[in-house]
Amino acid sequence: DLTPSNFNVVQSTTAKGTVIDVSGAIQNIGNGATDAQDVPPGTQFEVTFYLSLDNQFDGNDFTLGSIDVDPIQAGGQFSLTGTSFTLPGIGEWSGYDSPPPGSQYRVLMVIDGTLSIPELSDTNNLGSDTIVIT
Repeated sequence: DLTPSNFNVVQSTTAKGTVIDVSGAIQNIGNGATDAQDVPPGTQFEVTFYLSLDNQFDGNDFTLGSIDVDPIQAGGQFSLTGTSFTLPGIGEWSGYDSPPPGSQYRVLMVIDGTLSIPELSDTNNLGSDTIVIT
């Protein structure tokens, strides 16, 4: 069962079109490796990051990018150290047209959004953090 751990956007305030860094980890809190059941050995899974107006993952969110993660053993984790993305610039995302209060956006991390890894629960695969974008 995959879940975010201490997901954080390193920059608390930044400007449109700049690079942001994320930190934290993806933990396997399940009883087996992510490639132990119903998938070929070595199967990676995708983690996708979005810019959002709220804490809900939906079709209005802007895709920042994704990473492929190698299998994680039971009780193990994958560190997000060194992971960075470029925020959309002015005119690249309609979400900037009606900013949320205080210009506080959310960066969402969606673990295995394609549901390629069998899990006990897929309801705990979302991490988020606030960022002020000016």
